[in-house]
Amino acid sequence: MSKVSLTLGIVYTIEFQKRGLPHAHILLWLEGDFRNPTAFDIDRIISAELPDKEKDLETFGLVEQDMIHGPCGKDSKTSPCMENGVCTKKFPRSYVTHTQVNDSGYILYRRRQTEQFVNKGTIKLDNKFVVPHNLQILKKYKAHVNVEWCNKSSAIKYLFKYITKGSSQSDSLCYMFVLILVFCQVSEPQKLWDHSWEDMAEDVLRQQRRLLKFPDLKLTPNELQQYTLLEIERMLHNFEKSLTEFTGKPLPEKAVMDEMKTRAMARQNQFDIAEETIIHQNLFSTLNNQQLAVYEAVMKSVNEKQGKLFFLYGAGGTGKTFIYRAIIAALRSSSKRVIPVASSAIAALLLPGGRTAHSRFNIPLKLYEDTFCEVKAGTLLANFLSETDLIIWDEAPKAHRHSLEAVDRTFRDILSGTDTTASTKPFGGKT
Repeated sequence: MSKVSLTLGIVYTIEFQKRGLPHAHILLWLEGDFRNPTAFDIDRIISAELPDKEKDLETFGLVEQDMIHGPCGKDSKTSPCMENGVCTKKFPRSYVTHTQVNDSGYILYRRRQTEQFVNKGTIKLDNKFVVPHNLQILKKYKAHVNVEWCNKSSAIKYLFKYITKGSSQSDSLCYMFVLILVFCQVSEPQKLWDHSWEDMAEDVLRQQRRLLKFPDLKLTPNELQQYTLLEIERMLHNFEKSLTEFTGKPLPEKAVMDEMKTRAMARQNQFDIAEETIIHQNLFSTLNNQQLAVYEAVMKSVNEKQGKLFFLYGAGGTGKTFIYRAIIAALRSSSKRVIPVASSAIAALLLPGGRTAHSRFNIPLKLYEDTFCEVKAGTLLANFLSETDLIIWDEAPKAHRHSLEAVDRTFRDILSGTDTTASTKPFGGKT
């Protein structure tokens, strides 16, 4: 390859891997004829093929050592690059007789079907597994240096994001949008959406191409909006909220929204039944007589929907948390829903899937005698609470009286829509 003319510009970043070693991402702008290269120009600089082993053994060895991806795909389905049975780096590539540039500005490098191959264990890898590189750079540094060509503005935008990547910017924008909706009482959500949706949707097409394994997927502006709204809806579920709760905000199509609600409810109750069964068997077999009496009384109330209240007390180390864990595992192993909460974050950590009561029930910070939790009927959180079979509140006496009363009042309210007697029962009739 002859020397390339002077560069017009350069941008680079240096990153450090987890083991502490640095590597660089570099963008070069070339002047002259290289601004509009032909396939011949690209082939002079970049190779995606194995050299002829008989003619250049040294270079062949360098490519074999540093520029071969894999094995992966059908030859090694457990390779780290594999995800859902497909290589995330898109190897093995297809054979290409001549270098081509596709509509998105990405290069399909020449990968001819030749007799050259390398052995990785018992697997033969040919040009389909060669990472694009520059032979002069490879010979100089004797290390993995991936060299690619970019000549379309649509690809430049992606490259700038790639070399300066940190946390995903589009995801961060979506999360900030969600925080504004939840905490800032936006008066005109539609204007905020119209102003910012395109920025939030920047990464949607790439994500869907990867998810659907469809590299040439095209999305209309409406489809981009739908997927972006779906991502915002998913993030709102972390705050027990939904787009339907914000007046004037665009909504995903009903089918999309129903799908997300189904996913959210499944995630709230996503436990391995087989694993919970084993945990329950191990815990149940070691309960003493007093613990067993508590266990049976609680389970009877849940299974027969008696809606009883229990107060379990005892000195530290007497096995209260042990009983909670046994009951939780028993119900989850039979696909029943349990809400384990505690008055403090430390205590909540001891309960499987535990959260603080303020977090789970949306208890307001300022409490009064007639306070309700911030849970609206018909929302995801309200539906989740109404379908719960058991509430376990550890360290309940440490909570303010108004906290307990607010939760009680809220359960009576949201359950009265389906049970006319719920308003007269403690916690709406929940055990």
